[in-house]
Amino acid sequence: MNRKRIALFILLLKLSSCSSMTNKPSSDKSKTKEEEAPSLIAPEVRRLWVPDKIENDQYVKGHFIYFIEKEAQWKLQ
Repeated sequence: MNRKRIALFILLLKLSSCSSMTNKPSSDKSKTKEEEAPSLIAPEVRRLWVPDKIENDQYVKGHFIYFIEKEAQWKLQ
């Protein structure tokens, strides 16, 4: 049982060291596919507070209503 844990620990260490080596940034100046991809501009959202109220025989707790003023957009860099 103890040997299995040690072997698993060593295997995980080797896998983590291998994956960290592949994630190093390239030294050349050419752009990767990720850098060429467009970025996404966040939407503009307005929120409105609706206070507590009683309608007929129902109590409605205060809450926000969200309005999308401007949709999200793609942007080329």
